[in-house]
Amino acid sequence: MTAGKTSRMYNALAFASLLGLAILASPASAVETGEIQLPSGLDLERLKLADKGQQMRVYVSLLGYDDARGGAAVYPGAPGEALGTVAQMNRRFMDMVSGTHRFQVFDDTDTGIREESDIVVSGQITRANQALERFLRGRKAITSVGLSIQIKNSQNGSLLDQHQAIENYGQRPGEGALALTVADQNSPEFRQRALEDYEEAFARVLEHAAAYFESSMRPLAKVSAAQGDKVHLLAGSKQGLQAGDELVLFGLEGKTSKLPTALAEVRCDAVGSETSTCRITRRATEAEMPKKGHYAILSDQSLKLRFE
Repeated sequence: MTAGKTSRMYNALAFASLLGLAILASPASAVETGEIQLPSGLDLERLKLADKGQQMRVYVSLLGYDDARGGAAVYPGAPGEALGTVAQMNRRFMDMVSGTHRFQVFDDTDTGIREESDIVVSGQITRANQALERFLRGRKAITSVGLSIQIKNSQNGSLLDQHQAIENYGQRPGEGALALTVADQNSPEFRQRALEDYEEAFARVLEHAAAYFESSMRPLAKVSAAQGDKVHLLAGSKQGLQAGDELVLFGLEGKTSKLPTALAEVRCDAVGSETSTCRITRRATEAEMPKKGHYAILSDQSLKLRFE
């Protein structure tokens, strides 16, 4: 082998070695850093349940106007024709919450043994009315439906959260039954469209309330181990997590106030029944590394339902 060939061979080997080191040290494999916000409404009292890895069960008890229940209409008069019975309202709300696949949902009449982690959602229809407002050359129906919910501890009845969901259907472009003349207002067709507006407003207010509940009671988990960019959680599908969920990791600072501090964002691709393995996708600037004993909360991006 000539000196020239030997030199070229050593140069090629050296370049390959340097290329390998460069790939290993490439910033493409590094975790992004930046500001991370904790989701709003974090209830530190619920961390006790995360410590135990307990599953949350939800019991629903909604009432119609003036404490109507069971087979009674949700609201008197014309709205009741469109909105159905209280029993149907409860079933629809339960299906919406159950559809998030984050909670076990039951009717509050269920007589099973209640646990510390169980939640009761009680509520009541507070309004269902319709007004005709001037619109262009005619009048348009504005339909208002309200539902007030309270979220309570099932064992001791303590109030955890509450919310008033209100939908004013007809205020957005393209919504609301429209009548151009007085004769139109008195027609069977307009009356039918007005009843359909009640149903649309009612469906939206139920989804609004269900979305608020999911956001308020979103899954929490405790970190059982962390190494590198891998984080293991003491929570799985039984606690409401699903494959692909994104969560925010946080720690508690201070000996007395225990202020939560966001540490990192993770994505959970391996979710078992009671444990999950997640990968860190972003770290908070200058934050400590995630470790055993930290907590995680479901991010806004992974909520199944949305409300305004």
